[in-house]
Amino acid sequence: MQPASASNLRMSKDKIPKYLISAATTIYTPDWAVRYMVENSLGRLWAEGHGKPADADWKYYLEEAEQEDSVKAELAKIREEYRNIQPEQIKVIDPCMGSGHILVYAFDVLMQIYVSCGWSERDAAKSILRHNLYGLDIDRRAYQLAYFAVMMKARQYNRRILDAENQPNLANFADVMGVDTTMLEGKIKKFAEQFAYADTYGSLMTVTAPVGLDEEVSEFNVSFGMSRKQLDMMLRIYRNLSQKYDVVVTNPPYLGSSRFAPALADYVNTNYPSEKSDLSMAMFRHCVDHLVTKNGLVTFITTSSWFFLSSFEKLRKYILSGYQMDSIVDYGTELFDGKVGHNPIVSWVLRNHKPCKPITAIRLVDYCYARRDEKEPEFFNERNRYTAKQENFSKIPGMPVAYWVSKSVFDIFANFPALRSFCDVKNGMSTTDNNRFVRQWYECVYSSIGYSCKSAKEALDSQKKWFPYNKGGEYRKYYGNIGLVVNWENDGAEIKKAAEGASGGRIVSQEFYFMRSLSWSKVTSGSFVLRLFPDGFLYCY
Repeated sequence: MQPASASNLRMSKDKIPKYLISAATTIYTPDWAVRYMVENSLGRLWAEGHGKPADADWKYYLEEAEQEDSVKAELAKIREEYRNIQPEQIKVIDPCMGSGHILVYAFDVLMQIYVSCGWSERDAAKSILRHNLYGLDIDRRAYQLAYFAVMMKARQYNRRILDAENQPNLANFADVMGVDTTMLEGKIKKFAEQFAYADTYGSLMTVTAPVGLDEEVSEFNVSFGMSRKQLDMMLRIYRNLSQKYDVVVTNPPYLGSSRFAPALADYVNTNYPSEKSDLSMAMFRHCVDHLVTKNGLVTFITTSSWFFLSSFEKLRKYILSGYQMDSIVDYGTELFDGKVGHNPIVSWVLRNHKPCKPITAIRLVDYCYARRDEKEPEFFNERNRYTAKQENFSKIPGMPVAYWVSKSVFDIFANFPALRSFCDVKNGMSTTDNNRFVRQWYECVYSSIGYSCKSAKEALDSQKKWFPYNKGGEYRKYYGNIGLVVNWENDGAEIKKAAEGASGGRIVSQEFYFMRSLSWSKVTSGSFVLRLFPDGFLYCY
């Protein structure tokens, strides 16, 4: 039984039960971001084989940059396949469709494709519902909204389309729950058992149909364990999950592993070990491995953490070595409204083909906060556009998707030893309370400050209270920002006690305290520069 209210649940920290996954992860995608995603996946598939429809207003379509002859030859092979595809053969799925925002725009693009091939709008609308668009969601209300949105879009082109025979290929996982499989028999029982956690796994699940299922389905009428409506929804989910798609486009659920319910955690850990720290990345891997056709296109919009965090390094190596990233839009923060708006967001189009050409990327990370409204106009500004060869990313440790890095920087990583090969790079302490533990040197009795100690033992033996503290500071070249001192009396006993009971308190790398070092400020309005710190300093985290 679901509680009537989730007011006692801390939505930012607690594990999310299955009935709140949709509420906790649903985010409205801005229209122009949707247009970029659809135009550069579905639109590109068609344009590469047939050219853009004459009346298509694809503002966010990124034209192909000039390519080398070898790249042109490889792309020509892909486009030759696209030349043979007909409008009714294109399959598009949003496996996390929400209210159907992406599907509705995909409908418009498909309509432009159909009309360019001589179809009437009335016939095209029917064909799009029957053959082209597919969608899935775990939430019944989202499914109902998507169903309504897609049908209203179809009715825009065909006023008589609201017939029983014109049903969109949409499904939801909530409507197959509550089945008592102990009351079922035969192939249907085996089939239905796969849906026990359907509203938890959602589009991550895989479904198989036992041989002979069709015969039992045709004879199925009434069962105390399952209704015919539930069986029909299971079959629709099975069809949607078991076929391949030319285009997979979605805004997946964003949910960190710390908030997974136990059943979801077990499933993701088992099936997506390299992506287990975030549900959106597990969904990305599933779509790449199971849903897209050869040479098909996958486009996602997520937080940008998978581009650089060490927890996704295996995923990056897998993707960047085996798939072609066609384009990237790096939005920075403030693309979305609400709390999630503080997260940096990125979308990309991936082709199920070995890397063969440079990536086109648009970098909008500087247009945030007061400049948030500049994001969309700056999409079209050539100065925000980059090209990058994804094989270069492997030259940087961790293989980050550093599309903005210049060739000279990649050459430095390729030709010179890493910093860690001849020095240690370490963090320092987080005092938990700088007002309590940190002072300017002139605020202290001078005789209580211990300067030039070369080791923790020497500092302890000095019986001093205050010691020089490197805490970053303003932009300053080579030397400086040395005016702070920290309370490290009795080997930091007071700070250590405070850190033990405080969130975010960290006292690390103590074996390096008081050693001479090179340091830099984590945050500065100036360019990167190192400063020399002599013996005797402690340093912050």
